[in-house]
Amino acid sequence: MKYLKLGIQKIKQGRYLLGSFFGLNLNSSSGGGGNGSGWNPGSLSQFNLPNASIYSIIENILNWLLGILGIIGVIGFVIAGIFYLTAAGDESQITKAKSALKYSITGVIVGIAGLVIIQAVNAMLNGTSLF
Repeated sequence: MKYLKLGIQKIKQGRYLLGSFFGLNLNSSSGGGGNGSGWNPGSLSQFNLPNASIYSIIENILNWLLGILGIIGVIGFVIAGIFYLTAAGDESQITKAKSALKYSITGVIVGIAGLVIIQAVNAMLNGTSLF
């Protein structure tokens, strides 16, 4: 019984520390739920969380990833060009440059195809047309 009381006390201390760290009121006078001063989702408004739809959040993430993919693609093209310019007739370096260029182009095409597929699926699920 002593260990049970000690465990409950530790849980209450943990809830207090966690709540004070995040600025939440997690103390419950009614034992979980009810009309006590327990979990209050209205107190989360102070954290400036996005209130957009899941689709728009995912769309924004995908747009960021597409931008990063474009930057990486340009860097890949530049590196392949440098390999090709510094090859000086060495066939192994020319082959290395051509393969780097091929992989850069393939990566950009896959990224753009992914964006097109996501847009098409969204249009189909919403019943709208892209054209």
